[in-house]
Amino acid sequence: MRGVTAKITILILTIGMIGMPPALAKEGSPWAQAITTLLKGTDRQPLQQRDRVKVARNIAEFCRPIADAIPTLAPREEDWLDIELQSPRFMAATKTIEYSKSQAGIRSRNCLHMTEKLLKILEIDTDIARRSEALLWGLLADQILEPDFHWNIDNLMRKGVVQFTEEDMDEIKLAPSLGRAIVQSILVPHLIDEAGARPDK
Repeated sequence: MRGVTAKITILILTIGMIGMPPALAKEGSPWAQAITTLLKGTDRQPLQQRDRVKVARNIAEFCRPIADAIPTLAPREEDWLDIELQSPRFMAATKTIEYSKSQAGIRSRNCLHMTEKLLKILEIDTDIARRSEALLWGLLADQILEPDFHWNIDNLMRKGVVQFTEEDMDEIKLAPSLGRAIVQSILVPHLIDEAGARPDK
């Protein structure tokens, strides 16, 4: 458990407790619903299990069309990219379509995979399951906090590899706010409970 807590604490210290950005999401979209639910949680009033289930489902809905739209690399492309990233040309490689396909695809598929795991673990009400759940939320936040997530999808858009609407791109650009909200509304309350340091109401 000490390792789980340390990993989550490092994540919190790394990103800081940054305020939420303006709500540019489409009303009623999975992104907007996830944010709305997450905002219910505070240090004094942790997010209830049913709300955490709702957030996991909403984030899965947010990530699924992104993961489905991004083509996977062919084996030859993967081999080429691996070689380029380990060569003196690695900076140029990070601006290629192959790199953007790889990174955006990995993050969106990881997002989907982790939310599916969360939905299974949320059915189990034990201390061990709760700690595993906290680790998964931390890993999920780490995936969608990455600023390059939007840049890589935007790069694929500009090259005509994928097509998203302007509203879709607004939400993808603001994906890090989901990560911050997960930290603030789920991980911080969990760590406070683990430390036995919940403030008096």
